[in-house]
Amino acid sequence: MSKQILLFKGKQEIIVLPEFTHRAEKLYNFLQEFFESKGYMCEFVETSSNRQMKQLMTEQVNYLLGHSKGATRILKEFNSASYPNMKGVIVFDPEDICEKEWNNLQISKLLLVHTINQTQNYARFNDKIVLKDDHYFNRSLEKIRTFLTKFLQS
Repeated sequence: MSKQILLFKGKQEIIVLPEFTHRAEKLYNFLQEFFESKGYMCEFVETSSNRQMKQLMTEQVNYLLGHSKGATRILKEFNSASYPNMKGVIVFDPEDICEKEWNNLQISKLLLVHTINQTQNYARFNDKIVLKDDHYFNRSLEKIRTFLTKFLQS
């Protein structure tokens, strides 16, 4: 049986400055390369996709990973009780309106948030990792590699 990660991208369609597109791609490429090196197949899902979570989930999906609006979508739509084969959820910078969903999530989980120019309030999110970086985490990729490695081993 193959192992798969569904990676929900941030809302790239609203990014207009080329520097942001490059930084987003750098994060997504890093995540794809990391998980593929661990034997996972990555399927990218655009946040604007109208495919429902239940349409995306297969027995091969082990983890959900989301960034920004993609992280918010996971937290708003995912119900761990409906997917007993799911191993975990990894989210980067979801909207702070997802505090309750994050704190009540009953599955292995990893939350990474940035501090530079932060517009969200993560004070009441449990079990978060705070990185001194911007929204695209490009300066923290090696730290993220360490956190992801430990997360997959747990």
